[in-house]
Amino acid sequence: MRFRFSRYTDETITTSLHYLRAQIIRENLDGLEHVEALLRLRGCDPDAVRVPPAREHLFKPGEVRRYVLEAHRDGVTDRAAITERILAAKGLPADRRVRVRAAVAQACRGLRRSGLAPKGQHR
Repeated sequence: MRFRFSRYTDETITTSLHYLRAQIIRENLDGLEHVEALLRLRGCDPDAVRVPPAREHLFKPGEVRRYVLEAHRDGVTDRAAITERILAAKGLPADRRVRVRAAVAQACRGLRRSGLAPKGQHR
């Protein structure tokens, strides 16, 4: 195996260190002081880049689409009803309703665009 070190620019290394720092902070791992020391050696302020909180992924890719298609096969076309079905099926609390409703709306738009659901089917 041959390594090509010429591809790694200073910006790539610095970005990788910032990414590693964010991962260490989010997952409460060891080694934060070492990564921050490397950033300081490279002339960067570690606190200059804000670490956003990790996003909560409620669904796997394509999961909402499968729920919507299943509801469609059962004759349920109302987005609110589909949202309630998903909340019940996944055991999600009611405070996730807005995020689930948005995911259902996005899945319905995608199904209409791909021709799998007629335009008037989803409200």
